[in-house]
Amino acid sequence: GILTFHIIFVLFHSSLLDILMHPAVHHQLREEESEVAKINEKVMKLVEGELAKKPDTSTTELFQKAKSAVPHIGRLSLRQFNARYPLQIKRRSKKPKAAPKARAAKAEKPARPARARRAAATRRAVKPEGTVDRDAIRQTFMRFASEVAAAKEPQDVFKLMAQVDKYVDSVVKAAGAR
Repeated sequence: GILTFHIIFVLFHSSLLDILMHPAVHHQLREEESEVAKINEKVMKLVEGELAKKPDTSTTELFQKAKSAVPHIGRLSLRQFNARYPLQIKRRSKKPKAAPKARAAKAEKPARPARARRAAATRRAVKPEGTVDRDAIRQTFMRFASEVAAAKEPQDVFKLMAQVDKYVDSVVKAAGAR
């Protein structure tokens, strides 16, 4: 029954972690990540040209054009693509920084209390409803899997299963539900 399920679950996850952490597999995964992480000059020039022609081109349109020109760009998420190409081009094309006098005037403005700065940062960090933080979900699953794999005795697994709600809460929070 449930004991069999837990034992299979533990064996599956520990085997999966062993496979993923094997040096050859880990190296191959890192190699693939680094290949995707490189800036592709062809894509950069394509995006630059499109933005020069039509500055209000959506990131989705740019992503589609880039994928048709260089198919492996499709391995990036839309967010990664935006950060790597359009955002960098837009940052480069922005106006230069304010003149020294303007910066000095800003520096004279009294600083906000630390509590107000933290509250503002928290408001900025809160994601809109429905936004999914895939990295946070992945980290939650990996933390759970590593804790299951580290369990030496069956009672350790049962203790983890008794705390499964904290992992579920973490995933629900990362999935954008409130």
